[in-house]
Amino acid sequence: NICWTGIIKGQRLFLVVMSTFVKQPIICLIFMFVFLLICRIFHGKFLPYVDNRANVASDISFHMMFLLCIINLIQACFATRGTVAKGPELVLIKVLNQTEKIFLIWIPVIVIISYPLFLCLKKAKFCKSPNCSEHSGD
Repeated sequence: NICWTGIIKGQRLFLVVMSTFVKQPIICLIFMFVFLLICRIFHGKFLPYVDNRANVASDISFHMMFLLCIINLIQACFATRGTVAKGPELVLIKVLNQTEKIFLIWIPVIVIISYPLFLCLKKAKFCKSPNCSEHSGD
């Protein structure tokens, strides 16, 4: 009996407002991380979507946001120190940047490309079965 659409849109609105109006990056990221954790617990307990696949996709989305938030929090800690990263810190920052690119670019591209391929393979597999309408005339 809860209006899940409003709650989900409110969660997104809160994240946008936090990122827009809070000028301190570490404070903003900490608030966002705690908020995402509370939302994740809330979603995990109530499973707002009727379709189980949508709940799994929501879980994956939350985990991706957690990882990105942690990566940005680590980078913000290095940035607010006011020193130039050297040695192992520089390597860590480069690894975090590449990890962030993988999460934001490559994983969505792979999913967007693989989903239509999956649907085509599923249709081809179905058409090879005796239930396919093309083979019913044989």
